Amino acid sequence: MGIHMPTKTVAFINDSIFLDALSYRQSSGRAGRRGFDIQGNIVFIDIPLSKIRHLITSSIPDIRAHSLTSVTFLMRLLQLYSNGKDKNDAMNRSLIALQYPFMSQFPMKHRLVDLQTRFHCLHTLDFLHRIDLVNGKGDLIGLAGLSTHLNYNEPANILLVYLINTEFFHKLTDQKDIITTLARIFTNMPW
Repeated sequence: MGIHMPTKTVAFINDSIFLDALSYRQSSGRAGRRGFDIQGNIVFIDIPLSKIRHLITSSIPDIRAHSLTSVTFLMRLLQLYSNGKDKNDAMNRSLIALQYPFMSQFPMKHRLVDLQTRFHCLHTLDFLHRIDLVNGKGDLIGLAGLSTHLNYNEPANILLVYLINTEFFHKLTDQKDIITTLARIFTNMPW
């Protein structure tokens, strides 16, 4: 999980609830470097044979385009911009990431998506500024970096940072209350 470039061998180590047919196909498709390898290798370590069989034979769901502009995604683009040495290059990369070429088959639909993306970005920036994760220049501040690293847990990542900033955890006197709160934020455990 987490392969971002072609490689000769893809290894799946330990079973995980996040390892499903779609993530398997996506990651295993990276095995074999185009122009270098005739074939790629896939290795399974500590994964039950029944799960391997399921991963290999399962059909994957239809992939549908959806908005990628989550709060954390926009924070990562802001981080790219604020940490970039070449601000113009960073801005261009961010703008490219916000475009939807796969949804622009029809000009009206493309304009609608573009307008929705612009409003979403404006409201997200306002929201992040209000909870002290972005300053007036659009730079990430405070614990914003922490929430970008917890991007798979959105919106729990934003809530966690907000609770830390408002000193919510300082008010809890029992460690059990802190653990219960964290479990409730990041899992489906009832209060």
